[in-house]
Amino acid sequence: MPPAMNAILPAILIPGMAMRTLIRPAFPRHPLFLLPLLLLFLGTTPAPPDAAEIARRHVEAIGGKARWQRVQSLVIKGSSSFASFVWVWKGPGKVRTEERDDQYSGKTLVTAFDGTSGWISNPFRGPDYGVPHKLTPEELRAWQTGLILRSDLLDLPAQGAQLRLLGQEAVGGQPAWKLSLERTGYDPVTLWIDAKTFLLVQRARKTKSPWGGEGTNRTRFGDYRNVGGVLIAHSTGETRYVVEVNPPIDDALFRPPQPLK
Repeated sequence: MPPAMNAILPAILIPGMAMRTLIRPAFPRHPLFLLPLLLLFLGTTPAPPDAAEIARRHVEAIGGKARWQRVQSLVIKGSSSFASFVWVWKGPGKVRTEERDDQYSGKTLVTAFDGTSGWISNPFRGPDYGVPHKLTPEELRAWQTGLILRSDLLDLPAQGAQLRLLGQEAVGGQPAWKLSLERTGYDPVTLWIDAKTFLLVQRARKTKSPWGGEGTNRTRFGDYRNVGGVLIAHSTGETRYVVEVNPPIDDALFRPPQPLK
């Protein structure tokens, strides 16, 4: 008898048999037979990226290393209801920051690094401090760590830096990779890189008050915009600012106006 006839014979011989007997299963009914199919559909969970991969994807997300190497200067300007600021950076490492009290005194705090030494003019502390003073190594280290002009992950040295992945943590309701960064010449910082966009969304560092107390300064980043081919945040917390890429800047801007004390 042909195999096809054999498959439907029970239904022919016993008319009252249930319809499920019309066709016999063409595969074994043992549950282990389904295991390979189950694994195929479920797949496997991919391993999380390591710290180096997160750093690489972050740099790509903000424009890539090649484009950032063409950025030779930056000027960032912002203001609030009572104050304004200007941050200036010129490669490879010259920096000047100005914070002005626009509401009451009209005084301006100026801090700068000319590539060799750092100095500060702080008239808020009195006339004597308005005269430029040289920053101590500890003051320079804390000030440079607090600056947020370029991504910390752009120029990581081959040696002298330790980047570790601390896990994943939500920032603003969105998952982010939490990284710990230690570098020579800077205080440690913690970075949160968005798990989807790989943009920096939060940064934290330890701070010390003038009276010796310790705390943690956390800064949120957002409103990323393309300026000159690179992606730069235009807000930190509630403060918004504008960014210029590659404006001409005279080196004299970073030098003290008179010999330092």
